[in-house]
Amino acid sequence: MSVYVGTKEAVDRAKSDGGPTLIEAVTYRLGVHTTADDPTKYRKNSEVEKWEKLEPIPRYRQYLVDRGFLDDKLIEEIEKDVLAEVAAAVERYEASRDVDPLDCFNYMYAELPQELIEQREEFKAALAKEGFGLGH
Repeated sequence: MSVYVGTKEAVDRAKSDGGPTLIEAVTYRLGVHTTADDPTKYRKNSEVEKWEKLEPIPRYRQYLVDRGFLDDKLIEEIEKDVLAEVAAAVERYEASRDVDPLDCFNYMYAELPQELIEQREEFKAALAKEGFGLGH
């Protein structure tokens, strides 16, 4: 409810020329930070299981099922449509010739920290090894 109230206040403020609003929405991260992360080293399964029960998307799905707005067939159709949309987006991205994978380093900092400069160079070398001739 608090997310709804905060969002409604922000929308009302924006509509009345009150300017933008930053909404900080804090939630529990169920997944790993990166592929190199092992969360079992710093949190217990019981902690994760507790938070899984509070995960908003499955709870909302169940809410819609319980009220007859969703059923297994519609869920399957939605998931199929989403997967098709993602696959199409991946195809469009992979077909782009002007995309530079090193751009992921270019827009986070005014000046790139040394460790990211080193990671960028490692990534550039890996791309070259794989036959990609991209990079500034």
